[in-house]
Amino acid sequence: INNYDIENQSSLFLYLVFDCFGLNTKIFYLFLNSIFYLDYFFGVSLNNDYKRGLYMGDVLSDLRVRARDDDMVRIGNMSFGFARSERNYDDGMGGVDNMRVEYANDSWKISADYQRYLTDTESRFSGAANPILGLASNAVSTAAEYGYGNLFFGARGVSGAITDEGLLANDPTISANYEPMKLGNFSAVQSSVGWRAKKFGLTTSFGIAHESDTLLGALGTGLLELGAAETQYIDADAYWNLTDDLRVRARATFAHTVPGVAGDAIISLSELDSNAFSVGVDAHNFSFGVSLPLGVVRGKMYYDYADYDIVTDDDGRYDLAISNAGVRDIDLHATSREVRFNASYRQKLGEFTDGALGFIYRVNPNNTREFGNESVFMMKMSHRIGI
Repeated sequence: INNYDIENQSSLFLYLVFDCFGLNTKIFYLFLNSIFYLDYFFGVSLNNDYKRGLYMGDVLSDLRVRARDDDMVRIGNMSFGFARSERNYDDGMGGVDNMRVEYANDSWKISADYQRYLTDTESRFSGAANPILGLASNAVSTAAEYGYGNLFFGARGVSGAITDEGLLANDPTISANYEPMKLGNFSAVQSSVGWRAKKFGLTTSFGIAHESDTLLGALGTGLLELGAAETQYIDADAYWNLTDDLRVRARATFAHTVPGVAGDAIISLSELDSNAFSVGVDAHNFSFGVSLPLGVVRGKMYYDYADYDIVTDDDGRYDLAISNAGVRDIDLHATSREVRFNASYRQKLGEFTDGALGFIYRVNPNNTREFGNESVFMMKMSHRIGI
């Protein structure tokens, strides 16, 4: 158990939880991977003595072989869209990523959609999507937008779930479906104002997101159970079309989270500040991006602490001696921020055949230096058969 270390401050606390409250190894493993698998956003790390892979998610299915510039079918003022990914497993949804219906006239645009992951057609792993809304999966959203020339105003409501691909809700030996574990519910409202033109566009959004049982997507159970959390965020997204085939894009998000606590071991959590940044270039069939995924820059967790020793009394019987009881804290800010580089190249190989190459390189993956850097190389080809 001493191989686990959270910011070199909490190994005794974890020892106390593991040995004195009877948590078994499986629950403790889930604690490290889902609860303080705050590794995406927090400065929480594991000791190098323990070998563990850093699972990002289904990066191969996320790699697109064809660009989705416009997958909408228009009939008068109505538009309908449907998009799916080629998956090498049964996800129970036929690989559906997005379903959308939209009504638009000269001034108004009203839409409703379903998204498997709420990234608004951005890659889940590029860092280019809104990182707060990107926490949600199986999300249904409705939106309204009013345009006045190049200026527009919008509002949006979202309802979805927080899921973890590293945990399954089903037994794969019994059911062939791949169903990620649901950790809690997610809802959000957002208002936007922006300028959209052919050469330049800027959208600024203000939103409030509510998580029923998680904290920025992280789950706590038992002694470390987390309550509902509410996040207020400001998101700015811009693009510059330098030529018809060259686009530069950038995004910055700043968030403030008020967490809840329901477990007995955590006394309190301070309010958290987090941010995320990304910049990218799209040049014809090639895309390149650099991002700092969502990371906490300020926040602390306060917890009960004590040293427990087994001693023998005068009669030779064992007893438990408690010392150094008090309250301690863990700084949750990400001391080693992840920097993520991603690149992709798509090429049409024939009338019905498309191919793509993808590459992801992560410096300080999951906001820790414990495991070194990580790289993922992908190659994908799709051939459509039909009339």
